[in-house]
Amino acid sequence: MTGRSGSLSRWLGLVVGFSLVALLSLWSSRLSIARDDQDDEREFRRVEARRSFVENCLMCHGEDMTSRQRLTAKQWTAEVEKMVNWGAPLPPDRKQPLIEHLAETYPSTQPPPAVERISAARLLELHSPPQVLDPLRSANLARGEALFAIHCATCHGPTAKGGELGVNLVEKPPLLRETEFRTLLRQGLRRMPGFAAVLDDQAQTDLLAWLRRQR
Repeated sequence: MTGRSGSLSRWLGLVVGFSLVALLSLWSSRLSIARDDQDDEREFRRVEARRSFVENCLMCHGEDMTSRQRLTAKQWTAEVEKMVNWGAPLPPDRKQPLIEHLAETYPSTQPPPAVERISAARLLELHSPPQVLDPLRSANLARGEALFAIHCATCHGPTAKGGELGVNLVEKPPLLRETEFRTLLRQGLRRMPGFAAVLDDQAQTDLLAWLRRQR
């Protein structure tokens, strides 16, 4: 009897042990899934807030202007509300996530980034007289007007003097700097996409010539 009782006790001990291991494993698995879900949710909110930042802040400001700021959550709230009052098309449900993103990414508790220095040669290059492009050089103005209507007028207006989503292009300095204009047109800037895939060199020349004629 003693031998049977000992065997039964060991068997019960093994059953209880395996049950505890299984429960602990299940609990740990559920905790891991919950953490993963929380991480996914945080990443989704971060991506959405970043999208709001790009679509509503960078349409007017350079990213460097914002990234050098170090403000409290209250101060970021005031900045976002001011931006909305000035006409930024930020949906109401995205305002608070954007404020939280800015306060977390650029908090007042962290020092601003070091000021980047520029070489004398680069400074002279930036302030040298602009290279003026002859608007009639190998350009087809009618084609330039048609290209503008297709690719640009929706944002910048039918005469390139500004629209609901785009700025006035007529007096912008890049119109006097051919290289800079082509780079902007190919790569895009802020909310404006790049057109390298649809506008070849001649199309860019036609478009630039037509834009300069609007001055």
